[in-house]
Amino acid sequence: MMRFPRLQCLCVVLILLSARLAFSSSAKVEYLTERGQQLARHGENQKAIDAYTAAIRLDPLFSLAYICRAQTFAELGDFPKALRDCDSFLKLDSSSPNAYVTRGFVLLRMGRDSESMSDLSAAIAKGATTTDLTGAKAMQHLLRVATPEGARAELSDLTEKVARAWTGSAKASALNSRAWLEATSPIRPVRDGGKAVADALESCRLKHWKDPRVIDTLAAAYAEKGDFEKALQSEEQAIANTSPKDANYLSIYRAHLAAYHRHQPWRANKLDRALVRFVITR
Repeated sequence: MMRFPRLQCLCVVLILLSARLAFSSSAKVEYLTERGQQLARHGENQKAIDAYTAAIRLDPLFSLAYICRAQTFAELGDFPKALRDCDSFLKLDSSSPNAYVTRGFVLLRMGRDSESMSDLSAAIAKGATTTDLTGAKAMQHLLRVATPEGARAELSDLTEKVARAWTGSAKASALNSRAWLEATSPIRPVRDGGKAVADALESCRLKHWKDPRVIDTLAAAYAEKGDFEKALQSEEQAIANTSPKDANYLSIYRAHLAAYHRHQPWRANKLDRALVRFVITR
């Protein structure tokens, strides 16, 4: 007769131990994801990816780790892996507007414009409210406006609103996007070297002259203005400020540098590609 209450006690102990282990595992997953975010903010992208991967191994259903890792893969230029993580996140949570924004920009970088536009539209419909929303709306404007003058007007108006509302890194990203478009658009009426230099200089100032991506934009702006000496100086600074592990960016910057040595301004392949920098530099 004594075995039954003992069995009950044992079951209670096992349940409590199981709950404690589950809580411990959940806390570890959250810690690893937060650690990954901190590492990513400090440019330690590979370490961030390792932290997110560890979190996913502990809990394959923890969606936040997937989208964080996707954004870090995109930062490194590994768009196929970024896309897979976006897909994994959206299978777990199809209601997140910002996940659609992230996947939309990844698809854009992969040249899948129609799918990108579909995701950006979904993000806006689902109520994206972060800085990503501005990028999504601006991209839609650029894809839909019929004339280059109209595209420029839409982007300028949007960037002015952003510049008034945002500060710091977010404002720098908006200005950098406009500068890149003004400096590299293949459509002549969109380009304006003087305005591109002004926007890029302000973006560099806000980034404390440490972000090679905005310095690269400044180089493109100087080249569009015809000042290839400053373009070369800026591009060399961008290369010097780039971590060797970011090989994808280094190869791009060196291609820009070679063009400026030939006294050739850089041209984006397509107008809509220019705005990808809303995500890359945020």
